[in-house]
Amino acid sequence: MHTHDDTLRKQLSRRPCSVCHTSGEPASFLVLAKRKSSWLVLVICSKCHHRAIYLAHFSQKEKHPNSQFPIPISNADVISMRNFLSAFNGDFVSLFKCDGGFPID
Repeated sequence: MHTHDDTLRKQLSRRPCSVCHTSGEPASFLVLAKRKSSWLVLVICSKCHHRAIYLAHFSQKEKHPNSQFPIPISNADVISMRNFLSAFNGDFVSLFKCDGGFPID
C-alpha cells in the first residue's frame, strides 16, 4: 500500500538541500502538523543537517457528496452567537471553568 509517508519521502529525496545542494533521502523528516490533506513537515539534510520546513499537500479521494461539507451555519446560529458575544465580558476562565457538570441550554 502506498502511503503519504512514502510519497513524501520520495518527493523530498528529489529536492536538493537549499544550503549544500545535496540531493537524496533526508536524514529525517518530522510531520509537525496534519490538517486534512496538508502536512507541515520539518526536514533535516543528511549531509549538512540544515533544517527546512515544507508544506505538503495531498489530493483527497472523492467523498460522498453529503459528507463533503459540514452542516451549514443557520441564521439562528449566527443570532445565537451574536447574542452570546454581545454579553460576553472576556472572562475565559469563568467560561471554561469545570464545576463537575455541563451547562444545559
